[in-house]
Amino acid sequence: MTPAVQRRRAFWQILLFAAGLLVLTAISAGSVYLVNKARDDSKWVTHTIEVENQVNALLLEIRRAESSARGYLLTLGPDFETDHQNAIAAIIPALDKLTRLIGDSPAQRENIEKLAQPSRPGSTSSRARWLSSGRVNQNKPGRSSARPPAATPRQQSTILPTP
Repeated sequence: MTPAVQRRRAFWQILLFAAGLLVLTAISAGSVYLVNKARDDSKWVTHTIEVENQVNALLLEIRRAESSARGYLLTLGPDFETDHQNAIAAIIPALDKLTRLIGDSPAQRENIEKLAQPSRPGSTSSRARWLSSGRVNQNKPGRSSARPPAATPRQQSTILPTP
């Protein structure tokens, strides 16, 4: 072998070795990027599950309050009234926790504010005022002297989807 051929062969060997290292470096960088992206996506999935769980907990408390209010109106049992007061007291902390969880989404914050308006102190809904006023016909146990007004769409407990 002549020295020119040996140099050419050495040059191609170095070039192939460098190309192999470059491909290996690109694969490693891509792998690191994808692992970090997977971690970030996993955090968002976990966050979404936490928000869904908190929404379900809030809806549970709202349903408990509605159910115990109905039970109280039907039976005038003090245990239903106590259950209703406990459920109402649990709604505000559940709503506050949900507000903290969705602080990263302006659209959902608007929806939570709409949901929170009837449940905040000082904005008692007409049904709650009617229940707490004690306007019950004493001659007929379990029968009220007046019907509560129907809930408006703003008073209903739903979170509006984002567009």
